[in-house]
Amino acid sequence: MAESIIINLPLEDSCFQSNEQGIADVTAQFSVTCPGETRLIEWGFEHYPKGECHVENFWSSTFVYPIKRGDWTFWVKDPGGPNAEVRFKVI
Repeated sequence: MAESIIINLPLEDSCFQSNEQGIADVTAQFSVTCPGETRLIEWGFEHYPKGECHVENFWSSTFVYPIKRGDWTFWVKDPGGPNAEVRFKVI
């Protein structure tokens, strides 16, 4: 099981401003610590997985995704636990 999962979104009042097409480039950064073992970590938005990787000891990553207007949850999961998520809005 991962020891910790930390999500960092550069959120200002949990909102991102969309462009004229109704899309915002959302930067998501997270790190996972799992000392002494390898874990499969998955991440995504709402019900849409965006990626997965095998983490041994520590991993940190930053991604930029185009997200449509609406309410969203960004999540990071370790199938054995713990999980982390953060809610935000694109306006």
